[in-house]
Amino acid sequence: MMTANAHRGEIPVTLDGVQRVLRPDFTALSRIETDTGKTLQHLTAHAVACALGVSDMAVILRCGLVAAGEDVSTQTVGQWIIDGGGAVEFYQPVGKFLVYGLTGGRDPDGEDQGEDDAGEPMPGRATRSGGWRGWLAGAWDGLKRAFGGPPRMN
Repeated sequence: MMTANAHRGEIPVTLDGVQRVLRPDFTALSRIETDTGKTLQHLTAHAVACALGVSDMAVILRCGLVAAGEDVSTQTVGQWIIDGGGAVEFYQPVGKFLVYGLTGGRDPDGEDQGEDDAGEPMPGRATRSGGWRGWLAGAWDGLKRAFGGPPRMN
């Protein structure tokens, strides 16, 4: 069992009954984009909207785990997701991991660094303060304004 280092932007996640660590380093993030064929922004938007597919989720989790030193396949991680209650149980850590990847390991509003919200479901967190979902929505609105409409997500 590894302990997540919040100063490095690491995210704790329990998979297969074991607490593990997701590390958002460059190799993991670029591998996520390569393996899914989607940008981090696209994946993040889907994660915070609880609309990320289980295949993409398995790739994201595997890449974060490998960056933290684990040797695991996407198929194994996918089965852990299903055995752990399905994709709905992992939207918060996956979304947080992706946001930290976009921000260099920092929470954009500084609220998620403590232990106080560990395991709290994402919708409750968003309702209370806007948190990083609010930050992402603001960033998305900025992109729409800059490009005169929603950016293309290929």
